[in-house]
Amino acid sequence: MFDALFTPAAGELHEVGELRAELLGVLFDQMPIGMAVIDRDMALLRVNSTWRAFLQRYAPLSTPQVTDATRLFDLFPDERSRFTPVLESAFHGVVVRREALIMRRDGVMSYWDVVVTPLRQNGEVQSLLIVVVDASDRVFANRLLEEKEAQYRVAEGLRDILNIINSNRSLDIILDYIVAQAGRLLGTDSIAIFAYQADKGILTVQTSIGLEHDLIDGFEIHAGRGEVGRAVIERRPAVIPDLAALKLAPDDAQRLVVERWTQRFKALLAVPMIARDEIYGAMAIFYSQPHDFTKEEMELVVAVCDQAALAIDNARLRAQAAQAAVAAERSRLARELHDAVTQTLFSASLIAEVLPRLWERDRAEGLRRLADLRQLTRGALAEMRTLLLELRPATLTEVELRELLRQLCEALTGRARIPVDLEVEGVARPLSPDVQIVFYRVAQEALNNVFKHANAANVRVQLGYLPTCICLSVTDDGHGFDPTVVSAERLGLKIMRERAESIGADFELIHPPEGGTRISLRWSEGECA
Repeated sequence: MFDALFTPAAGELHEVGELRAELLGVLFDQMPIGMAVIDRDMALLRVNSTWRAFLQRYAPLSTPQVTDATRLFDLFPDERSRFTPVLESAFHGVVVRREALIMRRDGVMSYWDVVVTPLRQNGEVQSLLIVVVDASDRVFANRLLEEKEAQYRVAEGLRDILNIINSNRSLDIILDYIVAQAGRLLGTDSIAIFAYQADKGILTVQTSIGLEHDLIDGFEIHAGRGEVGRAVIERRPAVIPDLAALKLAPDDAQRLVVERWTQRFKALLAVPMIARDEIYGAMAIFYSQPHDFTKEEMELVVAVCDQAALAIDNARLRAQAAQAAVAAERSRLARELHDAVTQTLFSASLIAEVLPRLWERDRAEGLRRLADLRQLTRGALAEMRTLLLELRPATLTEVELRELLRQLCEALTGRARIPVDLEVEGVARPLSPDVQIVFYRVAQEALNNVFKHANAANVRVQLGYLPTCICLSVTDDGHGFDPTVVSAERLGLKIMRERAESIGADFELIHPPEGGTRISLRWSEGECA
């Protein structure tokens, strides 16, 4: 039957027909792709050398000799049920193509690209031409590439998690990000992080994705009970490929709750979160279908849990550091309050002691001293208010900027006995918290510099509410300075410039040759006319 494929067409010379048949036979036998012809009885009519090489490659010890009596499924007995429908379709005249078909033979698996073409004789399909290309190398190369890409994605995911851990984001945001990344890397949208409350011995859901509220609201796991609870106490992962096999005790108090979980999910992996030998909780990975967890998946979850525990540990350390910083700041403010106000009140007390005798001798001088006393007490009160504002930073955004500047000016007057004039132009309007704090801090630093370095006799503070911008200037008549000689850090200029840049404001320092200094800050809400 196969020879009929190479017979000459009607009317051709016999010699030409023989030559064509010989050439086609040579091509068939020498083609670098596997080729075989089978009849309707699945008998192999002809097989080329490449097909034989395939057989030798994947089962060299058990390859039968191909004879006229050999049937296709003698070579592949395990594939009869899978390929019989395909071959039947081809015998009905359909060309069948399959890529990367899995071929199993004697326990060895290979991948073939297959094309089955009907061969007609006298108008009817009498045989099939099966063309196969060994796709194993391509499949294995693609699989290796996919594994490398998966490893790269995991590395990128872990790097992104580490970056957000080292950021200043809140713990809730960090944990939400970790859970989302873990779900993406593990191919599931159902993950929960359980926080461990050691004093109560329970675990509660701290953050999750893909879990309905009726599952997690009020849900608690007692440490040591259930797979997740035992994973925490025993400090080892808990793996349940099929939750249907989970056995519950009849008297389990949470039996109904657990049954709701097992109805929703079919597989579970729970890993404890441990940092510096302290248990912070556990991460639970859920799948809607039974799932065989690979070693790589478990290692990935352990790595993610380590980073989640690190995030919690860092958050606790930051909270402790913040508390320590608050305590240190309060101590500093208390010292400043004591030093500044005590000095002012001491001067006021001296004036108050001599004022009665001075009043009897010289009323004019007594009136002048009385004015000094009033100025000192107002300065002490302003100093106290200013320092109390530092204890409640939120107040800096609640009080009008003009009032804040007035307190700073009165505090400097009381402390340094320097007259400070405050001029406000325009109608005050609310400012954003960031902008108001920058204006306040720049004015505060400028007045501190006047007190420490300027040796000025007069100071003027100007605040202007212009139509599209806010302007602030602090001017003194002191001895000035040469910025090329005096350190900018010493005068706080660097800090003031950085504050101005943070809100996009213009900062300017003017130091004329005749002396004095002028610091200005200009923040535009638009193009200032």
